[in-house]
Amino acid sequence: MSLYRKYRPQRFKDLVNQEHIKTTLLNSLKRNHLSQAYLFAGPRGTGKTTTARILAKAFNCSKRNPEPCNHCLSCQEHTKLKSLDLIEIDAASNRGIDEIRELRERIKLAPSSSPYKIFIIDEVHMLTPEAFNALLKTLEEPPSHAIFILATTEPHKIPATVLSRCQRFDFLPLTILEMVIRLKKIAKAERIRFDEDGLRMIAAAASGGMRDAISILDQLSSSGKKISINLIQETLGVVPERATLKIFEALVKKDLNSGFMALSKIKKKGYNLIHFRRTLLDFLAVVLVYKMSGEEKELKDNLSYEICQKVISLSADVEIKELIKIIKTLARDSLIEKDALPSLGLEIALVELAQVECHSVLDTESINKIGDFEALWHGFLKEIKPYNHSLAGIMRSARVLGKKDDQIMIEVDYDFHRQKIEDKINLQKIEEMIEKIFAKKYKLVCQVGKAKEKSKSLKDIALEVFE
Repeated sequence: MSLYRKYRPQRFKDLVNQEHIKTTLLNSLKRNHLSQAYLFAGPRGTGKTTTARILAKAFNCSKRNPEPCNHCLSCQEHTKLKSLDLIEIDAASNRGIDEIRELRERIKLAPSSSPYKIFIIDEVHMLTPEAFNALLKTLEEPPSHAIFILATTEPHKIPATVLSRCQRFDFLPLTILEMVIRLKKIAKAERIRFDEDGLRMIAAAASGGMRDAISILDQLSSSGKKISINLIQETLGVVPERATLKIFEALVKKDLNSGFMALSKIKKKGYNLIHFRRTLLDFLAVVLVYKMSGEEKELKDNLSYEICQKVISLSADVEIKELIKIIKTLARDSLIEKDALPSLGLEIALVELAQVECHSVLDTESINKIGDFEALWHGFLKEIKPYNHSLAGIMRSARVLGKKDDQIMIEVDYDFHRQKIEDKINLQKIEEMIEKIFAKKYKLVCQVGKAKEKSKSLKDIALEVFE
């Protein structure tokens, strides 16, 4: 049996965190004040289905006090998922109106041996509009013996008419400290050797989901080796906290070179860059909560002591709005493209956040045209953004070296940026947009070179040339 199934909570008091939900549900059970429809919403692995099963077991427990006793026949059948009065439906694979119509027929039947017939519908947001309409009719006039518990990771996709008929509970991601405590308890019970830093890394890799954390522990324990940072990095490709800190430092200091060096090391070690982006966002979210609350507890619950101290020091001069801007930039969906290099999205984000300005040395057409050229070039950058965000980011980081006859010469820092620009389809689109904005056809010539005078604006450099 997997560790997750073996150690799945069977009582409310065994649930990790979610105190606000446990308290409310236990009070309702104590007073026998039950609702006929509940909605459990929150990220995956935070205990929605587990809580639904415990609640269902408590409803039908013959000795409820208010926790389920786990000893009576009803509790034992619910624990083994063999109760005829507990019906679980996966809406991801049973999402049509026919399935809901069948459910409505089953609702009419009285419970076989329990006070209530309980329906748990997982991933309920996956139901079709027609199925939701059929479900709504049932929720409006349910039989007194029927109770619905809906679970979802995306509550915003559920119709308001359905939401309004449910008692809603929002599950929160678990902190790293809470997950480490639970993992430590399981590891000791299973006699698994571990380093606490190793458990912390497992918790960080699980991104707030206890189920994922226990599954990772289970996977690693099968190696027979001690659960350590090195084992986790080798097995899962999880980026160390220190590497995440390096990127964070580069972002807050707007140090593009340090950021690229840190990212280059991460790439060379073969870490999963899509996973790393998620890890980095989680890291930044923890820092943001700390900045907004002023309480160090959020950092201590989620980061090691050494990293905490460095984050406190680094974030001292960072404004909240700047952190929000960083998170928004990194979270942008357009930074992940099927045809892009795996790290390109992160590199584009670094370029944008470092506020690298496009600048150039213009030809001598006319000093009076300098302002016009700058405005037209920025107009072109704005025009290309909807076409391809990552390509637009590369163009924003490029330097315009000059304009001669029917050519515009630009310079980039990296060869893969040049390759992206010179891709046949991309280059054709770029030149079409330049012609549209400049009202003149130009050929774009791109070369790779070193960064030059990045602190100066386009106009400053142009004026120096003409002087």
